[in-house]
Amino acid sequence: MVILQRANQSEVISMPEQFAKLFAVLVGLACALGLLVANNSHERAGLEVHREREVLAACSTYNWDQLTCERVMRGSVWIGMTPEQAWLSWGTPTEVNRTITANGESHVWVYRSSRAKYLYFRDRSLIEIQQ
Repeated sequence: MVILQRANQSEVISMPEQFAKLFAVLVGLACALGLLVANNSHERAGLEVHREREVLAACSTYNWDQLTCERVMRGSVWIGMTPEQAWLSWGTPTEVNRTITANGESHVWVYRSSRAKYLYFRDRSLIEIQQ
């Protein structure tokens, strides 16, 4: 069962559990991409619960230790974290720049808001944070 909430209305949709899980993932992705926006505090609370479930699922899937899971849940970033941890902590970057050199491949994730933030990855590890 899935409960859709929008414009102060709730609609219950019955569907098999595997579809409900897929629906939850798609809603989370749409929110991360800015295609779906929470309009009120109740919807934002629902999105936060969804994010918490995503983090807990990733902690289990990737066997992250408790400290890592807590840091991701708080929205922290740190040197040495993986791209998956960064995505769960800060969400989808505004843009991703890829650089290939003789020394390998690196990525810069750009987050634009009132002030731009940058995460620099090399070999699937965060090597620099610029805020």
